[in-house]
Amino acid sequence: MNKLINFIKDTTAIASIETAILLLPFIIFMAVIMESCVLVYQIMLIDNSIDHAAKYASTFKGEVKKHFDEYIISKEKDLLGFAKNFKTDVEFCDDVKGLASAKCPSTESKKSKIAIFKFEYEIKPIFLITRTKIDKELIASKAVGYIE
Repeated sequence: MNKLINFIKDTTAIASIETAILLLPFIIFMAVIMESCVLVYQIMLIDNSIDHAAKYASTFKGEVKKHFDEYIISKEKDLLGFAKNFKTDVEFCDDVKGLASAKCPSTESKKSKIAIFKFEYEIKPIFLITRTKIDKELIASKAVGYIE
């Protein structure tokens, strides 16, 4: 009993015990912060790239999807280090009413003035411990462009 009382009264190793208790939650917290920063950076970089690709492809009247894919592939080394498995798609709308109702034909016609550029990619996490899903997590980015 005296040993237990002496152990409780002894305060010489309190800092190391507190450090041992708080070290794992601190490391997990820092990993979550780093993962969040990388995710925000990925989203910002890819959204910016999709915007530039949409502007580039919108300047061509015919074969808009071909020029959109061409721009994405030309910038793949710079901007898609985060997005290994990706797919692109372009939908066309004749007017703003079709865009608002999300009922746009998927093929380009001579009347098509509005294009919806889509880019979908898989997230590559740094720390697997920060992920809540085991399956693939996909992020989709869209940009709307007016075809000149």
